[in-house]
Order: sequence, then C-alpha cells, then structure tokens
Amino acid sequence: MERLFLLINQDGSQRQETLKKIRSKFLDKTNFEFNYHTFYPKETNLKEVLQQGATAGFLSKHRVVALRDVNRLNLKQKEILREFIKRQPKSCVLILDAAILPPSDIIYKTVNSSGRIVNLGTTQARRRGQAFGADTFRLADAVGLKKCSLALYLLNRLSQEAIEPSEIVGVLGWHLRRMWKAKRLINKGVDKSQVARTIGIPQFFMDSFFRQVGQFLMEDIETAISQLLKIDVATKTRKVSPFQELEQFIIRLSSTSLARA
Repeated sequence: MERLFLLINQDGSQRQETLKKIRSKFLDKTNFEFNYHTFYPKETNLKEVLQQGATAGFLSKHRVVALRDVNRLNLKQKEILREFIKRQPKSCVLILDAAILPPSDIIYKTVNSSGRIVNLGTTQARRRGQAFGADTFRLADAVGLKKCSLALYLLNRLSQEAIEPSEIVGVLGWHLRRMWKAKRLINKGVDKSQVARTIGIPQFFMDSFFRQVGQFLMEDIETAISQLLKIDVATKTRKVSPFQELEQFIIRLSSTSLARA
C-alpha cells in the first residue's frame, strides 16, 4: 500500500476530504489521536517533522504525518525531505500538501516516482490539473521573459481549458514574488547561487529565472504584484472579463515599465 502522497491544486474542503480518506486507510478512531500529526513549515522545524515520521506508531502499525505548504520549503529543506523519503520507514505515512507545485520541483518528481500525486478528482479536473501544471507555469515564464505573443497564446489556451482565472493570478503572483525576493537579495550583494538555494530555484532553471529577474526593476515587480491583486479583486467583485484583464496586464508588463506607465 502506498505510504507517500502529495496533494496539489485542492481547495480547503477537498483537501480535508482527501486527508480523511487517506488517514482512514491507516488509522482508526482508537489510535488516531496519538498517531496523526500536522505540521506547517512556518511553525515548526523540519527536523521535528522528520523525527515524528521516523517514530513508530503508538499501538498502531502506522504513524501518519501531514506536512502542509511544502511549496514554501527552500531548496535545502526540500533536499532533506527528499533524502528522508528515500529511506522512509515502513511505519510512516507521509502526506505532503502544496497549493502550487510545478512538475519540475524536486518534491513533485520524488513523489511522482515513488508515491502518489493526488490532484482534483474527476477526469475533467485531472485534465484541468495537467493544463494548470504545464501551461500556467509556462505562462509565468513567458511573462517573466516579456515574451508577449507566447504569453497571450498560453493565456488563450488556459481560457479554453476552463482554468479558473484566480488560479492563473495565483501562479503569476507566486512567480513575481519569487522574482521580487531574488531581486532584493541580489541588490544586497547576495550571490546568485545562494539566492537560488534560499528561494528554492532548481539548478536547471537558474539561467532562465535570473534572466527574468534582470528584465525588471524592483519597482516594476512591486507594481505588477499590486496590479495582479487589483485584478483578482475586480474579477470577484465587478462584472469584468478576467481574461481580458489578464491580457491587458500581460501586454503592459511585456512592453513597458509599469512603474513609469
């Protein structure tokens, strides 16, 4: 039976339902309280999480450990987690959760090869999940490189796949925040290799990522993030076309310095 899971692209209710289903396969009401643990990267040390995972279950064959928001781990932490997974004890059931995690991420790759990735449930949702995982991240890269035509083409594909605009805004915002963090560290004189380790940029993606960072001034990125927030609010509160708003955002970001527009 699989003992390694990665939950991605699931909202709160879906996540709780999936967690419950997985948990019930390994624990019952008599031993649940002592053998199920949930951790958040911001609130605990990764070492503590892995120590729990390495501890045998109490009056149970299994101990279930859920680690939320693994997308917030830096590259070094992800490498430590990957090494733990390679020697994961038979008693340990590890459930990882991430709102956003590209297929190129080392945790995604590790779970994909030795565990189970749990995306949205239906066949249509899985198709949406595949489009979300591929085209949305390609869109973020195209926006970062100011490749306007490619970005608009990918946005149109996502629209046809019925991907929620809020998901696209979320990925773009996530990518721009990574660029902002990188820009801030570089401006402080931090070496790019250290920046990549701190933010969690895979080595194969470093050249492209830092080219994107070099395309923008700090105030350009800050303005873009602010405008994305406005788009997100506008599409939820007013009768505007979210994809039209995103098209205009991409065109402005690709062709001008937003801070000066």
